[in-house]
Amino acid sequence: MESICSSVYHLMSLNFPDERELWNALASKEESHAEIIAHAMESEPENYAEFFVPLELKSIRKTLDYANEIKQKLIQNNISVKEALEMVRKLYELKAESYHRDLLEKETEERVRQFFKRLLEIDKSNQSAIQAVMTKYGL
Repeated sequence: MESICSSVYHLMSLNFPDERELWNALASKEESHAEIIAHAMESEPENYAEFFVPLELKSIRKTLDYANEIKQKLIQNNISVKEALEMVRKLYELKAESYHRDLLEKETEERVRQFFKRLLEIDKSNQSAIQAVMTKYGL
């Protein structure tokens, strides 16, 4: 999830340069999270598309599908900044749901649970930054 979210934020930076600093910061955070997770899984974070997400991880699959939908709209430049911000807010909600349903509920190792809880906390602080930009745009 972190890799695809990073790519969404990079596209946001290109499409909405007025908020480039925010988007680049969010992309950087997601990239570092992806690297940590990939290292733990002994895989490459750039190859998230090649990583099979098991069917039973429905929330994660839903989040990835939604992130891909955002990417397509950004690539087509077929989205306003307000729509993009609303979609990013929803993306964070889906990520939080994924962490709870597909990761925290199923994980038995406490060290790993704490790691995912920490990522969830970081995402919550990122949501605050997104909300501040949304307020700027009257949302």
